[in-house]
Amino acid sequence: MLFTDKKQFTEALRLLVVAGAGVLVFGLVERFVLGTGFWERNVDALGFYGKTAQSGLLPPVWIRPFQGVPEGIFVAFPVDVPVRRMVSTFLEPTTLGAFLALVFLVVMFVPSLYAHRLRYLVAALAIALSVGIAATVSRGGMQIALTGGALMLALTWKRTFVRPWLRLENAALAVSALVLLSSLLVTSASFSQLPNRRDQLQDILGSRIVSGLEPVPPAPVIAGPLNQGAVAHINGLNSGLEQMVRDPLGLGLGAAGAWSEAPEVGSESTVGTLAAQLGVIGFALWLAFYTTVVASLVQAGLKLRQAGQTVWSEVNLVLGAALLGLFISAWFSESASGLLGNAFFFLFAGWALAVSTPQVQGVRFRRLPFQKGKS
Repeated sequence: MLFTDKKQFTEALRLLVVAGAGVLVFGLVERFVLGTGFWERNVDALGFYGKTAQSGLLPPVWIRPFQGVPEGIFVAFPVDVPVRRMVSTFLEPTTLGAFLALVFLVVMFVPSLYAHRLRYLVAALAIALSVGIAATVSRGGMQIALTGGALMLALTWKRTFVRPWLRLENAALAVSALVLLSSLLVTSASFSQLPNRRDQLQDILGSRIVSGLEPVPPAPVIAGPLNQGAVAHINGLNSGLEQMVRDPLGLGLGAAGAWSEAPEVGSESTVGTLAAQLGVIGFALWLAFYTTVVASLVQAGLKLRQAGQTVWSEVNLVLGAALLGLFISAWFSESASGLLGNAFFFLFAGWALAVSTPQVQGVRFRRLPFQKGKS
């Protein structure tokens, strides 16, 4: 049970970091040490996802075997080279990437959660988290970490850049940003117009330590600045918005998106799916909800900073920054609507607002014809 208690909230946030570290460690081990045999023989991931598709929880066309594991879920194709994705305890890389991005932002920008003597350990954890996010090959997770980090730097630049005792944290932040930015570029661009660079990247990605898979012949080059995976996400967004324009009242719940009978409309985009299903009014309400929560967290963080409550200012700001990253990810990823890793964004956001804002003594409906003392 959650209470509006600052101590309980702080302990829960520390527990989130500890749990994230555990998920990260197992993920790095299964990705770089155990190999695909672990998921093929010990876990039977392909059989698990096959039964999930048979039960109707996933579209059957999503389950395609590739070297003993499900393609797409366990294997991505940056620069048209098969690369195994880190899935850890989630058995799914995109919501895992979002979850690790949230933990990364908390570790990096809420230093009051840990003792000063642990700063070297925390810096190493931040860099390891950036490597873990990159290993999921989740563009959404990388974007959440980068967008949230950029907003936090804009809001806390004095603390980040001016104070000399934060040089270690700044170095860890710089290394993490480099890892995430380069990974996001490699997983999004096709490099079709730079054949020499494309060949170099394919050689690196095709190496056993990076790929984690048996080598396969390279795929033919497809013209265009973005790879086919990124193009599919953008097309899903465009098709959903176009459907909303054609039918402003919406197609109805479940009538668009990957799980519908019309997967070509809004697929691979949460915003595209919502726009097509809910229409203009429903989509506007969703936008209003998201922007209100993000703006409330940022406003609460800035006011708390003015009041000298540094810890709670950092907490509200970092949760607002993380939620902004998830909001942007929702435009290009259908996994942004998943509950497995993304529920923590909303759970801690709502909890932080409840803890940080004054308690409401009562609710009055002033515009309704109710008078005091009458039932």
